[in-house]
Amino acid sequence: MGDDIIKEQFVNFSKEMKKLAFLTAIGAISIVGTIVSMFGGMYYYGGYGTNSIAVIISIIINLVVNAITVISYYFLFRSAMNIKKINETTSNISLRSFHSNILIGIICNFIGIIGISISSVIQLILSTSVSFGGNYWEDPLYQSLSGVMFYTNWLLIGSGIGIILFIVSWKNMEEFFRGNANIFPENIGIDATMAAKKMKGGYLFSAFRFLSIMMPSPFSLLEIIGILFLIVGFYNLHRSLGKLDSSRFELKGKLHDMYSQSSFQQPQIQQLKTKEGNFCGKCGTPMAGDELFCTTCGVAKS
Repeated sequence: MGDDIIKEQFVNFSKEMKKLAFLTAIGAISIVGTIVSMFGGMYYYGGYGTNSIAVIISIIINLVVNAITVISYYFLFRSAMNIKKINETTSNISLRSFHSNILIGIICNFIGIIGISISSVIQLILSTSVSFGGNYWEDPLYQSLSGVMFYTNWLLIGSGIGIILFIVSWKNMEEFFRGNANIFPENIGIDATMAAKKMKGGYLFSAFRFLSIMMPSPFSLLEIIGILFLIVGFYNLHRSLGKLDSSRFELKGKLHDMYSQSSFQQPQIQQLKTKEGNFCGKCGTPMAGDELFCTTCGVAKS
């Protein structure tokens, strides 16, 4: 029954990855907004009079992207719940860390999106007023709104923390798939490991989206790389784990944790014994009595 639950939740997880790949691809229109703002002469704290139409188009695009991002966080939350259900059966350290980091990261990023959205709305008001002949530098209301925008920008710190947590969470998932690759049929575990690695890099590069708003070049190129990594990573996770949906794919063994080589953990792993044999002293993989080397990390049996 436990294996059936694990298999079902991994399949559900893969379906969420497909939705996230699609939403990330749509969210790539943020690059268009960056390019429009660049040619319109908009920088984060000025440029309202340079080309107000271009500024307005850019702000509207960014607001749409924020809405798409919020929707994607819903599906990311659902995928974290799939992992939580798997972890209820396996009690895996890497999966537990992935689940908690994703949830906290979503909250932090949501705070950042609120700040970005408020700033964008204020910019939209200012730019629209300028396009109809308003004077940004003399009107007290404009000055007040500009002050509000300055303080809401501090909420971007939440997005910075959230992205760091996302990077750590996909590192946890990469460690999980690498440590348990041998229990998945064919190359599913290996493919999922590489996909999780792309996710980690994708979120790292996508962090440059905020810098590309202030300095469109050259950070826009790094943002594009991040988006491509995320799309490929999400889709590859969907494609690899989706293979488990076929009846001929069955998990080959029990999931185990990826342990670090710290001095207080190493002796505990070496002392673990089961009816099947010992555990690897380095990564914790179960080893039969006649095996000379670990099938996961290749370390000689002690």
